[in-house]
Amino acid sequence: IQVRLGNEQRSDLIDQAAEMGIPSIKFNWRSEPLLHPKLSDFISYAKSKGILETMINTNATNLNEKTANKLIDSGLDFLIYSFDGGTKETYEKMRPGRFEDNTFEKVYGNIVNFNKIKKLKNKKFPYTKIQMILTEDTHEEKDQFFDLFKDVLKIRMKTSLV
Repeated sequence: IQVRLGNEQRSDLIDQAAEMGIPSIKFNWRSEPLLHPKLSDFISYAKSKGILETMINTNATNLNEKTANKLIDSGLDFLIYSFDGGTKETYEKMRPGRFEDNTFEKVYGNIVNFNKIKKLKNKKFPYTKIQMILTEDTHEEKDQFFDLFKDVLKIRMKTSLV
């Protein structure tokens, strides 16, 4: 069951978490957090309430320049990318055109640009990690995947077998 909370309810939950001393909030579970227009506001609010660690997982489809700047400035601590494939062919097979802008080039470019913006702002945070689910299609592309991102991100290998 997916429950959509209003802005006031989200703020109340963040307040309660802070009062209870909860140190970490992940702003999504099985959804795309960048679809919410106030995500960076919620992250900033959580940080202002003393939440030590904020994080999101994203497919980076909607990670444009404006959103990148907002996320970096919000105080986000961890950003985890899901990018399933070491080649254009496999990526687009694993993540078929659910979105018009969900192409290998576009999403890869969004990730590269985010990293550039973070460097230009001279920011350490958010730490970024990228992960790929290992399947029959992606298993043979591990080296290509690491080569694709070696100059963009510090990669820590995380595998999940499907």
